[in-house]
Amino acid sequence: MHYIQAMPMMILAVLGAWHMYSWLTYSGIGTLVQHIGVLALAVLMGTFALFLRNPEGEALRYAAGILGPVRMRLVGASCFLLGAIHFIGLVRAEPLFLQMGFLILILAYFETAGMANGFFRAYSGEIAPITASTLKRLVLKQLGILGLVFVLSAALLYVSLMAVVGFTATWTVALLAAGMILALVFMARARNL
Repeated sequence: MHYIQAMPMMILAVLGAWHMYSWLTYSGIGTLVQHIGVLALAVLMGTFALFLRNPEGEALRYAAGILGPVRMRLVGASCFLLGAIHFIGLVRAEPLFLQMGFLILILAYFETAGMANGFFRAYSGEIAPITASTLKRLVLKQLGILGLVFVLSAALLYVSLMAVVGFTATWTVALLAAGMILALVFMARARNL
């Protein structure tokens, strides 16, 4: 395991511990088995996306071939599950600023996992032709993605704050949820540009 892979896994462990602590502290909805099951699925998806590469067995090699093109989508689905179980399970129970911190930590997990997957060839020993222009392009791409994700996350936090402040009618909550999903879709799309 390389330290670039260890960073997202540590953040994922912190997210899981944070969620369970908050759920037990603020007595969220759902059962313990449901929360542990969803967290285990999110961790499993993140682990497969980061570590299932060049395995030994035939079945694992087949699974790695299938997962190859969708690695970041698995990380995105893992983030979605973490956010869903946390925000739905603790609806109006956890303080708003703690939820914003949880969302920022989810974004940090997504970005570090993206960087670990993006630079896999550099730390795996495979031949990676790096020139000065390639390195400059990679750094500019990462900075652009981080900037775009920051803007979209600020929009998400603003929409979340509007929902907490008092929009309680069914159509306004649905409209805000649609806006949040749209911002998440744009975030996922930004990672693929």
